[in-house]
Amino acid sequence: MRAGLCYPPSDFLLELLESYGIQIHHLTPNGVLFLSAFAHFCEVYVGIPPYLLLFHYFFRVRLSDGKDTPFLGCCLIQSRQGVSFPSLALSNSVKNWAEKWFYISKPAPYFSHDLSALPTPLSIWKNKLFAAETAALKPVLARVKVLQQLSLTGNCIVASFLRRRVQPLMQRVHYGFEYSGPSYPSRLVADAELTEEMILESMGRILGVFL
Repeated sequence: MRAGLCYPPSDFLLELLESYGIQIHHLTPNGVLFLSAFAHFCEVYVGIPPYLLLFHYFFRVRLSDGKDTPFLGCCLIQSRQGVSFPSLALSNSVKNWAEKWFYISKPAPYFSHDLSALPTPLSIWKNKLFAAETAALKPVLARVKVLQQLSLTGNCIVASFLRRRVQPLMQRVHYGFEYSGPSYPSRLVADAELTEEMILESMGRILGVFL
């Protein structure tokens, strides 16, 4: 839950897993945080539902290096060269996270309990968008550029979803651009605000850095 993943999973998360041919246990904690930041960024700062084409523009997926690639956390999400998503000050590693992994009974049809195989890399993992697809994103990318000029960072995005007490990768009644304040129906805890000190403490745990 710290990184924005909570039951039941959002339509965006399920679509991404299916399109990339991966399971939720193939992602690292940092990968989940990237997805949460992206989803919240789309909803709150760009004002649109998160969608796969924009994610594919910013990020690529690859298998982790090494001869003994683990089943848990074997897929890494990385920013594409030449494009810039608001930067996150992430910890290089989250130690012993796999020991804390657990399953609940079949949260969605696409979620699998099979931990026996690595995913097969698909072309979508690394292929860039076609020119026509990039052109279709032009209005959105113009908005992204303005936000970056205003010094929006990934850390600001994480602070925002913590402050609003929402889980970006959770199925919710409303999108972030419909947020109406402390009584917003999709908050995990309604009408209870976090202090700035509590938000900074939570960010330190999530990002693995001292704030």
